[in-house]
Amino acid sequence: MINMLSWVFNYVFVMTGGANNTMVFEMYVYRQLFLYSNKWTGSASAVLVSVVVFALILLQMQSRADFPRKRRNETQVSSGRAAAE
Repeated sequence: MINMLSWVFNYVFVMTGGANNTMVFEMYVYRQLFLYSNKWTGSASAVLVSVVVFALILLQMQSRADFPRKRRNETQVSSGRAAAE
């Protein structure tokens, strides 16, 4: 999922250059910083993108860390049922 978020900017930038209203948030940051030289808005937007991506990384890590425990518990329950029968 994180890779997908980083590829979106590349696809939009290479294919359209941001023309025809193909705007993603990373394209907005790029335009503010480099095309319009609006350092304050561009920097604040970049920090916001970083916070959102960091939050998504934490959610993904939490869901992946929780998966083996769930799977292990299901295996123990199913093996316990087989032993009881």
